[in-house]
Amino acid sequence: MYNLDIGYNTNVGIVIGDEHVVLIESGFGKSSNNKIIEAVMSLTDKPIKYVVNLHMHGDHTGGNKFFASMGATIINQANVIYSADYDKYFPTSNRLHFKDKLVLELGNETIYLEHIIAHTFDDAVIYLKKGNVFFIGENIRPQHVVDPGVLGMKSFNIWGKEALEVINDDTVIVPAHGKAIINKQELIEYRKNYVAWFNRFDQLFREGKSKEQLLADKPAREIAAKLNLDNNPKHTEYYGHYVTDIVEGDIDVPVTFSDSQLEGYIGRYVANGKPDIVIELLDGQLIMKQLASIISWIKPHHHDEFKVMTYNGGTVVFERDKQGYVTKVKTYPHERANNKEKYQGIFVKQL
Repeated sequence: MYNLDIGYNTNVGIVIGDEHVVLIESGFGKSSNNKIIEAVMSLTDKPIKYVVNLHMHGDHTGGNKFFASMGATIINQANVIYSADYDKYFPTSNRLHFKDKLVLELGNETIYLEHIIAHTFDDAVIYLKKGNVFFIGENIRPQHVVDPGVLGMKSFNIWGKEALEVINDDTVIVPAHGKAIINKQELIEYRKNYVAWFNRFDQLFREGKSKEQLLADKPAREIAAKLNLDNNPKHTEYYGHYVTDIVEGDIDVPVTFSDSQLEGYIGRYVANGKPDIVIELLDGQLIMKQLASIISWIKPHHHDEFKVMTYNGGTVVFERDKQGYVTKVKTYPHERANNKEKYQGIFVKQL
């Protein structure tokens, strides 16, 4: 197994089996396709049969159509169909979507793929059994701070539990970005420091500190420095963005609903000329999804108004009839939201 840095601290795994090659990630696209091909050709003349994406984002999937045109099958977790960039990065053929788990037998190696909800709703972690290598995705960024995941700290707990059940003291842990190669003890330490970082913000918020005070807090920044596994001088480049994510996701809770209250919003909502919006309940959190557009946790904010907890998500507001039953959802995407024209409007609940 080889790990290729294609630039911008982004990694592509190359796994050479008895008869063919598996790529873990396809890179940015045009700017990295030749670099990946040249690296593979320098190692073997075996064909690339599979490309596995750790998640939907373009720096992981940009080369999908290129490698599919060469005959490779692109493998993703099934929630990828809700990606705003699904039509852009994912081929119409030579693709395979798995739900929970998938095993690839290469002869000299066995690759185990498992779905977790972490950095995205379609995250996959990958374990090479014989090599004892674990691809952890973007759940850790050795070179930059990162948010806990698409379900807040619940995601952080999900991926940590899954990872620690698979790895052992000798496992090599490879992040999707950054130069650091991590072992189990370093993973445990990273997670401990991340929880301490989160708890510091939670304490300050409960004390009534402003966002500016949170961002300037010296103890919090000292804890964040322990997450800089690459010793990157720009480790806190996105500090403000991720602190905002942490506070808005888990710490600031203006209103809470019981599961029975949340169940009233579940359903399929339709609007002419647009893909349906589906609202589901997942372990106490409402999820909104629309094909080739969006999948996001929506968080109660005020009465029937919910925040769309994804980058530039916006808000959604539900309407009720005289009997108090939810009948519609009005969506208000952020002006910079991806594919906002798809999920902007009034969607009527199917009864």
